[in-house]
Amino acid sequence: MNTYIKTFFILAVAVWMSCCNMGRKDKNYYCDDIMHFTLSASLRDSIMSEPNAGIDILKKMRENTNDSISSYALLIQISNCYHWAGKIDSAMMALQKVVDFCERSEPSPCLPQLQAEACVGYGNRLSYTEEYDSAIVHLKKGVDAMMKSENLNRLPNVYTTLAICYEMISDFPQAIHFYKRAIFTADSLNQRKALQFTRLFSLANLFSEMENIEQAECYFQEAEKYWDEVSDIDKAFLCNYKGNHYTNVVKDYQKALEYHQQYNRFTQSAQSSYLSLPFRRSLAAVNLAEVYLLMEQTDSASFYIERAKEWYQQSEPWATLEYDIIGLSAMLALKENRLDDAEKILSKQMLVNSDFVEPSIIHKTNEQLEELYARKNDFKNAYHYRLKINAYDDSVRNTKVRNNIAEMEMRYRQDTTLLRKDLRIAVVEKSASRWQNIALLSLLLLVLIATAAGAFILYTRRKREQEYRRQVAIVTGLRMEIVRNRVQPHFVFNALNVMIPSLEQHKELERPFRLLIQMLRNNLRASEQVAVPLEEEMGLVKNFLMLHEIGGRHKIAVNWQVADDVPADARIPSMAIQIPVENAVKYAFMPEQKEPRIDVRITRMNNMIGIVIDDNGVGFQPGATGAFSERGTGSGLKMLRRTVELLNLRNSIKMIFEIENKQQLTHGSHGTRVTLLVPFDYHFVM
Repeated sequence: MNTYIKTFFILAVAVWMSCCNMGRKDKNYYCDDIMHFTLSASLRDSIMSEPNAGIDILKKMRENTNDSISSYALLIQISNCYHWAGKIDSAMMALQKVVDFCERSEPSPCLPQLQAEACVGYGNRLSYTEEYDSAIVHLKKGVDAMMKSENLNRLPNVYTTLAICYEMISDFPQAIHFYKRAIFTADSLNQRKALQFTRLFSLANLFSEMENIEQAECYFQEAEKYWDEVSDIDKAFLCNYKGNHYTNVVKDYQKALEYHQQYNRFTQSAQSSYLSLPFRRSLAAVNLAEVYLLMEQTDSASFYIERAKEWYQQSEPWATLEYDIIGLSAMLALKENRLDDAEKILSKQMLVNSDFVEPSIIHKTNEQLEELYARKNDFKNAYHYRLKINAYDDSVRNTKVRNNIAEMEMRYRQDTTLLRKDLRIAVVEKSASRWQNIALLSLLLLVLIATAAGAFILYTRRKREQEYRRQVAIVTGLRMEIVRNRVQPHFVFNALNVMIPSLEQHKELERPFRLLIQMLRNNLRASEQVAVPLEEEMGLVKNFLMLHEIGGRHKIAVNWQVADDVPADARIPSMAIQIPVENAVKYAFMPEQKEPRIDVRITRMNNMIGIVIDDNGVGFQPGATGAFSERGTGSGLKMLRRTVELLNLRNSIKMIFEIENKQQLTHGSHGTRVTLLVPFDYHFVM
């Protein structure tokens, strides 16, 4: 009753902790919790000692579980309890329910792990009942499901179980294949090296059975590297396998005796109850007796045969061991030439049920019967057993040949696969090296191109700066020349001659005089500025026109059309209106020109100010005498064009300046049109 309560309490705590962890977002942690309740050693012992109590508790917990995966995970634990209780059929039925649930359920993160647990468990149960073919099918399903999950830690153990199943059906190549996969997977998962011990000596034993001595001893040596890290049980098994290897395959009886003696010492002084079982001690005595018989040491053989009989009487019945002990007794009688005793012993051996005896032991008995009848001159019976011996030898030989060939083919395929991988890796490495060289050359070429481009850009920039400074100097010179041209002596003196004598008597002439002074001042200031407000430029032009009329020149009609949406403070290049207007006043009209007219239209064109200056004079004639002379207005237009070009170098949105002959634009018309388009957000920086 105390055990029942203890089991219930510990399981309840374990399940409570598991349920608390189910809310975690870590998928791997959650799946591990519901697949494996972490059973302490005391809890496991309690359930194994009272598995029926564990079944009742787990069933009650399953009733209160809402999550389907958790519920069927508990069913796997119930199956384990059934197994410990000896109810194999119930355990199998529980696992089958889990398998069916996994096959009909929608995919989920934890489902592959649940399916893997169920399939592997089902396969293990089938292997316990020696249904190895069916076990292999379910174990492979478990492997497939495990590969889809994120928990591969148990994969090496499943591969090991598959290897054992193939070994039991004498498919040694497949057994070797899965042992190797178990070893490779365990290494990949960085599992404890000592766990490889049993896999290595099991591989060695398989190669020994196939009489592949080289491979067998290679794996025995690999296993012995972990000798100090493993338990006495593992050490004892290695000694037993290696002793049989030297007895039956290598025929080195002295080495065989050393390993069988070591195995015998493990059974005599073992701390493990498993090694000290009577049938283990009896088996150790049988091995020693066989080696001594083969070494012709009949006294020692007789001693260990008697020891084997004593221990076997204390153990559970085991047909193979009983058959072997009787066979060794017959072999001893034959060695001592006690033919009648040998016949009686072999007759007694016939009473043992040979259905559960290993074929190799029966083969040894047939050899003894042949020897017995041959020595008794009963050649008919001797020939009868010789036929059986030959049939067995042929069968074993054929099986060994087939297994060796199959193993060699499998190894060849694996080696070929590895070779192909190595070749592919070599090709990829060569290709990678080639591409690396190409990349380095490309990088070097790119650096050279970038350097050349940088040098070219620097050279171009310096050349552009030099050209820019040269053009600035030209524009500055032109501006100064324009200022000098503006202030012509005959114009100034004519104006003063008209105004000065009448200043005292005519006060109305004071304003023209002031306009002259203001115009001179504005011209000088404009020559020093790159841009001026539109309103200021218009005032300068109007002052010039008024002074021109006072100077006694012929009257020219000037028509101003300024749109209301044009800002008065919008900036335009200095003298941008004055130069075209002054040029038209001076050079566009002949003396006989009737109704000379200049139209100045200032409009807003989207994000630009549009300035158009039309006259009805002789028209624009590039290269004509006076029009573009170095002392005439042509220098002003040249300066204005150069200024626009320089400013455009500093702006992404360009200013537009055009001079056109109206006769070329419209048939029958005459005169010149100067067009200037200035963006509102233009930067006047030189």
